[in-house]
Amino acid sequence: MRTIPTLAGAAGLTLAAMLWAGSGAAADKLETLKEQGFARVAIANEPPYTAVGADGKVSGAAPDVAREIFKRMGVPEIVASVSEYGAMIPGLQAKRFDAVTAGLFMKPERCAAVAYSEPILCDAEALLVKKGNPKGFKSYADIA
Repeated sequence: MRTIPTLAGAAGLTLAAMLWAGSGAAADKLETLKEQGFARVAIANEPPYTAVGADGKVSGAAPDVAREIFKRMGVPEIVASVSEYGAMIPGLQAKRFDAVTAGLFMKPERCAAVAYSEPILCDAEALLVKKGNPKGFKSYADIA
């Protein structure tokens, strides 16, 4: 078997940034987070990207990156809440969360609603074919 990478379905795991209208609002929000000592972060319970242990500790690539980013900005802790994907951006807009750290595909309507950070992880899909790729598959269109 051979794997043929495709670009279809490429997605970035991003730390969707806080809904800040401008630099003044961003500075005010950051000061508030520093004073309270934590940022509220929406996560998906999707190991290995995010996981909630039996003890309630949140781990995984996404919260670990968010924890470090906030720490470097002077916010020592994150408080993570598991959320369904469809509720993450509305929760951010309603100020139930300060950030979302989940694999939200970057779509135009989402980019208009929230500010995304630089992607911290990207993935792609692939096809698994017989050795030598006897049918010459190179894309989903070839399969169709």
